[in-house]
Amino acid sequence: MNLKKSLGSSLKVSPEQVLLSWAKYKGKLKSFKLKDYIFLNEQIVFWLNGDNYKAAKKATVLKNCLQYLLHLKQAKQTEAIAHIASMIESDKFSKVTVLLLVDSEEIMAELAEYISNIRL
Repeated sequence: MNLKKSLGSSLKVSPEQVLLSWAKYKGKLKSFKLKDYIFLNEQIVFWLNGDNYKAAKKATVLKNCLQYLLHLKQAKQTEAIAHIASMIESDKFSKVTVLLLVDSEEIMAELAEYISNIRL
């Protein structure tokens, strides 16, 4: 089994589904535990960093990323939000940092409190 199929079978929802079709797939997150969110967060950040969407979809990706963060906040998954904030502070995810923190004021506002509380 190749890596993509392996990841697909272990993910209940893919980064593409979350970021390109949030409304259709958000219900799949209802049964998620912290470990599921952490795994999905990692896949989302790697997917965003890999330029896996066309420029024409950027607004959709940003809007749905914000919806995902708001879902985490509503579900009181603060550790999962802090995990995303911690990942995007890494130099190896600089594309994601620019996308989420520079290109979207709403996402920046949601993540700002978590980033400021991260202790390295």
